[in-house]
Formats: sequence, structure tokens, C-alpha cells
Amino acid sequence: MAEQLALCGCGHNISLHSEAKFGCLIRTCECQLYVDSDDSLKRAKNVEQLASGSAPHVNEERSPQRVLTTRERLPDERASYTKAFKLRYHRSNGDSDVMRFYFTASTYEDGRVGEVFIKADKTGSLARGALDIVAVLISLLLQHGVPLEDVVSKLKGTRFPPASFTGDGNVPNCSSPLDLLARWLEHRFLRPSDSCGK
Repeated sequence: MAEQLALCGCGHNISLHSEAKFGCLIRTCECQLYVDSDDSLKRAKNVEQLASGSAPHVNEERSPQRVLTTRERLPDERASYTKAFKLRYHRSNGDSDVMRFYFTASTYEDGRVGEVFIKADKTGSLARGALDIVAVLISLLLQHGVPLEDVVSKLKGTRFPPASFTGDGNVPNCSSPLDLLARWLEHRFLRPSDSCGK
């Protein structure tokens, strides 16, 4: 596929597929502007409009997903903190049982959380896989600069079983395992002197 070299509005080189007519991905190596199907850029007549900066402006407020950050990976050797919780739940036959959850948070050298692991016993492959994926997504968010406060605020208050008292003095109850994770992260890393179970 033939490519043409042009300049974006910021003056950086971009690689543009000539057959795509602005419906494909346009990438700059420096300003990281991504354009896929924005109507205003589809109206640009040719590459020269991009080069001169006269193409219609992309509304960044309407398309915040195009703002990228670089991933900050954790060092090969990092500090980690693991916390175990027990949640009581009821089986489908009505019997009561206890499920154990293990949360691990790894930190950068400055103490910021950059990685999370979630493990639970007595779970099937679907639940185990879902917890693993949630942990991976949380870790990617943190490594791309999303504040831990934002992650915690989205997880807190989620409701699904098992939800019960934990027996822990700092996080005495939860409405779901992810709510429990958020409350523990908040207590351990955001407000270590407070109790977040209130």
C-alpha cells in the first residue's frame, strides 16, 4: 500500500495511506494524534490541507480517547503488598461457606501503585479469568497515568456477590470483591491513617 509523507497541524511528519481518504488511522510520531473516522477530518480535501494546518480542527473534548500517554513500566524488582480477606457467601443449595481473596499491589520506587493482582479460591474458570482481566486492566490504567483515586472511585460501590463482613478492622465490609479491592487500596495507599470502612 503506497504511503505519502505529510505534516500534521503541529508540524510533525505523519505517514498517511493515500488510498484511505482520511477514513483510516493517521499517526504522528511526535504529537501522537490519532484520527480514524472524525467527520471534520473526512471533509479535508487532500494531504496539503493537513500539511498547511488548514484542515478542520479536531475537537479534543469530544474525542478524549485520542490523547495518548506512554506506558510507565514497573522496575524488574519492585515492592509488593499482599492482603488476604475472607468473605462469607451462600451456595446455591443454601449452605454457607467462606471464600478467600488475595489482593497484591506492586509499587514504583516512589510508592505509587503500578500493578494489581487478584486471586480467589473456590472460583470457576470464568470468574477466575474475569478477575485476572480486571487486574490487568487496572494495572494498564495505572501504568498509563490514570490516578489511583480515579480507579478506586469507579470500583467502590460495585454490587455483586460475595458481599459480606470481612472481619478486618480497616475494611469491615464490602458490597463486592471489587469494592473490597478499592477500599483496601484506598486505605493502604491513599488514606493509610483513616478507616475506609465507614
